[in-house]
Amino acid sequence: MKQKKTYRCSVISVGQVLKALSKKIEKENLNFHIQSFSNLENPEIVATIRTDEKNEFTGNSSLKEKSYDSKQDVASLTQTIAKKYKLEVQEVEATSQLNLEEISTENYPRWIAVYSTFNNPFTWLNIGYFKESLRNEFAGLPSSQKSCFLDFCDAKANEFPSLKIPESKYVQLLIGIQPISVSVE
Repeated sequence: MKQKKTYRCSVISVGQVLKALSKKIEKENLNFHIQSFSNLENPEIVATIRTDEKNEFTGNSSLKEKSYDSKQDVASLTQTIAKKYKLEVQEVEATSQLNLEEISTENYPRWIAVYSTFNNPFTWLNIGYFKESLRNEFAGLPSSQKSCFLDFCDAKANEFPSLKIPESKYVQLLIGIQPISVSVE
């Protein structure tokens, strides 16, 4: 809790794990319930999961996925899934002002900023659910539509003025899409 950056990244990762786990549990037709931050006095306990071994599946998942149109392009698919997790997206231009040391912006001509109204552990958990949902959806896309994720564990919207995101919003991550094929000779 004293290291907010590490905590934020951990909660996002827990969200991704919970999303993946809920899909596996649903495939087994088991009943389950995920409760986020059930004890606010102990915020290090991000979630609890209860399962029931009944043979009847009642669909108790609050994270139940709907199927998305595989013909949607990456930007519209991202927007569709973002709405589910109370996130907003906006196509942005990745400029050198972003200081993206992790990846070359030249290989990703299109960028989407994902931002939120709040910057708290519930939002971070939704970022994890969102990332895992996108990862599953992007897995089936052709290589011309692949993507990369850039997290900003302790970023604030005003740290990215070139993105033109409203000051009252918090940039959560950037998604680079449609990499250019690079041939190695």
